[in-house]
Amino acid sequence: MKRIIFAQSLNLDTDVPINNLNRFPELLARVTKQWQTERPDLSVHEAALVGCLLGVAANLEDMGDVALKQAGLSQREHDVLACLRRQGEPYQATPSLLLEEVRITSGALTLCCDRLIKRGLLTRTHAQEDRRSRLLALTTDGKGLIDTITTQRFQLAEQVMSGLSQNEQKQLKQLLLKVQTQIT
Repeated sequence: MKRIIFAQSLNLDTDVPINNLNRFPELLARVTKQWQTERPDLSVHEAALVGCLLGVAANLEDMGDVALKQAGLSQREHDVLACLRRQGEPYQATPSLLLEEVRITSGALTLCCDRLIKRGLLTRTHAQEDRRSRLLALTTDGKGLIDTITTQRFQLAEQVMSGLSQNEQKQLKQLLLKVQTQIT
């Protein structure tokens, strides 16, 4: 319910299908118990923690996608716009930087940028210092759109984290970063 109220406060379309956050903990508990019954030889605790992380990540992604869907953007398109916006004026970057930060193939980046150019959100120009190099830059419309979406998503993050104290948020970040070191 909080999620729908929050989405409404941001004037987001609440008809977009979103995972039911209230049912997830019950589902995880049921699945954990089933695995404990069926495979008592396995340590279920760690798998349940990973399942919890995956569930939270999926639910957060669904929540963040609401603003993107309303704007007709994919996550990759958002990431390209956000990367350019973070560069500061004149909000431009080389395809190499975008490839590094967005982490997609060069072909996928070209298609993504072509769609954004077609929508009037990006331009592609030659670099002043090297005419062989191309730069991608936000248009005024592109900057306006990414600023609106970024504001919505940052407000969403603030809302999601509001149930944790500053100390708990710091601990959560440290623990998640520690888990990340085991993955990479």
